[in-house]
Amino acid sequence: MTEQENLDTAPSSAEEKEARQLAIQSHEFAKVKARNLEFMDMTRFKNMEMMAQTFVSSGALPSGWNAAKVVVAFQAAYERGMYPVEAINSFAFVNGKISLYGELVIGKVLQQGHEITWGEYIDEAGEVKKMICTDKQASVTIRRGDNGKVLSAHMTREEAHTRKLDWDSKNNCMKGPWVNAPDNMLKFKVFSMVQKFLVPDATMNLPIKEELEADLVIDAEVTPPSGNAIGNKPLSEAIAASDEKIIEVDVTPKEKPPKRTKKEKADEAVAEEAQEVEHDDDKYTRLVQEELSGKALSAEDKKWLNSRSAA
Repeated sequence: MTEQENLDTAPSSAEEKEARQLAIQSHEFAKVKARNLEFMDMTRFKNMEMMAQTFVSSGALPSGWNAAKVVVAFQAAYERGMYPVEAINSFAFVNGKISLYGELVIGKVLQQGHEITWGEYIDEAGEVKKMICTDKQASVTIRRGDNGKVLSAHMTREEAHTRKLDWDSKNNCMKGPWVNAPDNMLKFKVFSMVQKFLVPDATMNLPIKEELEADLVIDAEVTPPSGNAIGNKPLSEAIAASDEKIIEVDVTPKEKPPKRTKKEKADEAVAEEAQEVEHDDDKYTRLVQEELSGKALSAEDKKWLNSRSAA
């Protein structure tokens, strides 16, 4: 029986389950270590570059991706035992930093054999509390599969607002992701608080895309409200004030002007030429009248008038 078949065999006891978990961890780390030792393989790098150009030519890439970003995603995927197409659907670039989609981070933690329990946390007294994750609160507990260590986190919407995790201080308004999906942001936040301290090896310390996006400060023309800063007000008032500052933008596509025929273009050229001639006639009449009235003309006007008279 091969090593992989041993790993795939279902455990029959707690001891076998623990041994299998350790074997999985060792197997995965061995594969990653082997890849990292040869990360400067130029042949593979050239293959990545050629593949990246093909991906770019296909147009089947996220907005803003170029060949260089594809290579970065391929390399990050290679170091984590992932496939090229999986990389395109898993990685994102936020403000120049590579990150993983939140759902993939959760999947990676589960894939490593760790246990995730939503709606559960351990309070300061060491008691296990149960609740339901909503747009008002979220909690999570992660238990490592190899040594059984446990860590949990709990956060309410009010706590997130008090810590200004949801607040864009530059534009003095609520951050977009916290307005559109506060339930998801609360879950991503508590999960990140636990994951990066208890199981950072599951994702090799890559951040969560949604968290990075929420931390961005977007330049926008926003008129700050009068009075105290909304960030210091209660959450309900902050949300109401942010709703008032939503800017409506007309995204209706503009109609392209109809293409002109050759005849229409020629007619326009004739009309423009006739207009120029008409302007010349007006100028000629004006200069003749000024000369007859005794007004001194400039050398340029005299030259133009003489050439026009000769014509």
